[in-house]
Amino acid sequence: IPTITNPFEQTANVMTRQQEGTGLGLALAKSLTELHDGVLKIESTLGKGTSVTLSFPSSRTVHLS
Repeated sequence: IPTITNPFEQTANVMTRQQEGTGLGLALAKSLTELHDGVLKIESTLGKGTSVTLSFPSSRTVHLS
């Protein structure tokens, strides 16, 4: 998982994975989050799943009424 935010990185073997993708989603999410002074956090448990959390400082958020 340490390299999963690198562009074109995928965790599953190309011959065995069941989902398609380019490996750009998390790389883009991390870059855009960091541009807004945010943090992308990844927690993963083998056999259970993966959780990705994006956190932004309040100064970078918009409050809608």
